[in-house]
Amino acid sequence: STLHQATLSCLYDRRRFIENLILNGIQLQSLMSCVFSIIGPHLDVDRLVSEHRLRPYKRFYKGEPVFKTKPESAKREYSGLSIKASEAGFNEFDQQVKDTLKFLRRNRKKLKDISLNKTVKYMNLNFGVDHKGSFCQSHYLPENLVKLAGELRISFEVSIYQKGE
Repeated sequence: STLHQATLSCLYDRRRFIENLILNGIQLQSLMSCVFSIIGPHLDVDRLVSEHRLRPYKRFYKGEPVFKTKPESAKREYSGLSIKASEAGFNEFDQQVKDTLKFLRRNRKKLKDISLNKTVKYMNLNFGVDHKGSFCQSHYLPENLVKLAGELRISFEVSIYQKGE
């Protein structure tokens, strides 16, 4: 689906950014780790930001190239924005969860209103974590976080990143 492609494109952009940082010797622990994104094929990003006084660190628009360095590349089929929900390190998952709960509680009314906007098709929390090097890696999401996110129609992702050498 288009929204799945939008999610993968957003995730790919973030992974590529992180891979470049690792190649340049920047530690993942210094990056934001939980990102809240709002996406929709007909979303008016600037209006949403203005109406709800959002402070995104990234905005993207339908029709612009997926890769800014390749203007002839595929064009985005959606618009959206990304906001920091936590700046805890990739190795501080429990802190990410605490910060994200605060973010959701502090913005509950605003996020509920946004979730009712018909042009919003997808709201997501993406937790970025270090790969621990084991065969199986799991991360616990507490009931209160899951319940609150569900009430706000927000989905979850956990992206696991290989540490740089």
